Amino acid sequence: MIVENIPEAAVLEEGNRVQEFRGDTRIFSLSAFKDRVEIFLEQNLKKGTRRTGCAGTQRSCDFRRQIPQYGNDSCGIGGKGTEELKIPFVASGGMADGRSLVAALALGADGMNMGTRFIATKEAPVHDNVKQAIVTASELDTRLVMRPLRNTERVLRNAATDALLEKERRLGAAIKFEDIIAEVAGVYPKIMIDGDMDAGVWSCGMVAGLIRDVPSCKELVDRIMAEAESLITRRLAGFVGVAA
Repeated sequence: MIVENIPEAAVLEEGNRVQEFRGDTRIFSLSAFKDRVEIFLEQNLKKGTRRTGCAGTQRSCDFRRQIPQYGNDSCGIGGKGTEELKIPFVASGGMADGRSLVAALALGADGMNMGTRFIATKEAPVHDNVKQAIVTASELDTRLVMRPLRNTERVLRNAATDALLEKERRLGAAIKFEDIIAEVAGVYPKIMIDGDMDAGVWSCGMVAGLIRDVPSCKELVDRIMAEAESLITRRLAGFVGVAA
């Protein structure tokens, strides 16, 4: 199980062996995880390079780069990770199926990290409205918000998204976090638990355009592995003259 930026005690209590960090990790005492957490994922290439001495038997970097115009990108420059990192890394952003996994491996990653795709699974502890919204969405149904505040987030378009973007256009460089509290503060329980899809903005990747069902986690992973194996042994092997 991967959890993000929650108190150390909660991670240790749950027995998580993989811990993901994002943003400012100075609020954590990494030594608290020594011998308890096996893999650290950090969503920053440079930080991942610097933290190769942190606690844990393995150190990994959840590799994505923030591209101002498009949000997070893995496949575009994912190969950069093999040039700069001396630790394992996984590719993040736009990952959903066997094609994603094969592409990540080809770029030098040791695996892939899925966010939006795992939300649309039977086990995900979110309201069914959220899962159906992802299944229904296309790759054109997301928007980037909070760019003027240097806190860019890709979200699914809804009434709150439109309201937030209108404030950004109207207020311009003068916008402050206080101006968008109604759209961003305390909205996740209303959305994820209550299923109120217009309560505020919520993170969703463009990968929603590749998500068409709500399988179990096992069904999803089994399908991804089967797709990846088929791509490697049939399609890709043909390019080098190896019989399937």
